[in-house]
Amino acid sequence: MPSRPRAHIVAIDDDVEHLLYVTTLLTRAQYDCISFTNTRSALAHMHERHADLVIADLFMPEMDGFETLAAIRGAFPDAAVLMLSGCGRMEEGFYLECAKHLGAVAVLRKPFEPEELRRIVSSTLDPERT
Repeated sequence: MPSRPRAHIVAIDDDVEHLLYVTTLLTRAQYDCISFTNTRSALAHMHERHADLVIADLFMPEMDGFETLAAIRGAFPDAAVLMLSGCGRMEEGFYLECAKHLGAVAVLRKPFEPEELRRIVSSTLDPERT
């Protein structure tokens, strides 16, 4: 039986250290993951190569997570979006819930356990295996 192609994941976060953490976790979990520090570069990449999943930080300077989510939903409606936030603001939970209502398949607060991210990614990309 031929193996299925690996899912392509795009990660977007202005925190380079956190971006490396996410990319490393997902690469070790056998996903094809590429990272970007801004949404515009990620969207340009997605026009060249389809992304199965986008993992994006909610609070970024150039385009915030809501603008990112709207841009992805508009241009790539079949790409799943997971929104992350670690801003530490009191209203963080409210913003994450809003992201779910606007089309994010899941939300996750930073910091998170590696297994938590892997579980969400796996259930999003391969629901029949979870």
